[in-house]
Amino acid sequence: MTFNVLEYEDILSGDNGLARREFLASFPSRIRPIARVAHRVHRRFELLATGLKETDQARHVLLYLHAAFNNVICSTNLLVNGYPLPSSHLMRQFAEASAMAMLLLDSKSGVFEQLMRDSRSFPYSKCIARVLRRDISLRLRHLLGLNPKGWAAFKRLSEFYHLSSHASAFSLSYHVKFAAATDLLIIGSEFDRGKRPQLSIELRRRRSGLERVSDLVNAARRVLPRESRRGRAT
Repeated sequence: MTFNVLEYEDILSGDNGLARREFLASFPSRIRPIARVAHRVHRRFELLATGLKETDQARHVLLYLHAAFNNVICSTNLLVNGYPLPSSHLMRQFAEASAMAMLLLDSKSGVFEQLMRDSRSFPYSKCIARVLRRDISLRLRHLLGLNPKGWAAFKRLSEFYHLSSHASAFSLSYHVKFAAATDLLIIGSEFDRGKRPQLSIELRRRRSGLERVSDLVNAARRVLPRESRRGRAT
């Protein structure tokens, strides 16, 4: 099928309504539970920020936690609107932001000092693996309740999403319709019924991702220093 100029203009600037309607019709009860978790995480963010001692470390932790949270939100929106490839790319960002928040909560990791010295050359791509370094992992276990086996599984999942950030055979599959006999190639936004099982898994991962952010926000509330009623840090 060949699109005319007006059709391409709609692809470039349209609202993706058709893909969104087909997605929601296929998953009629899956978005509301994700929205409930998002609301709960936002409330916990507000509790974390209330009375928090303002330090550069705390500001960095808050920003990375927010990035993790918002990446899952935006990733879900892209998934619903028929853009699974950039949606998966944001899940990689979510994983790295979560790892950075944890490393910054560990004042002995040296990560905050590295960022302050040279944020441009910091090895962000290695932060997920860095959490599992023996000394850091041990401290995070006591500090945040880190489950090293669980984090190792999280690391493997993040590596799966790394495939979405490269021109791999895996990422190429997002450009092809599984449920089509003709017009196999996807241009712009598309809901592909042939990928429904995979999309169902991705929705579960978005909800699970928000639950992990919720756990990190709770942990940060225990770790970051707070102002006392007399203005002294506690």
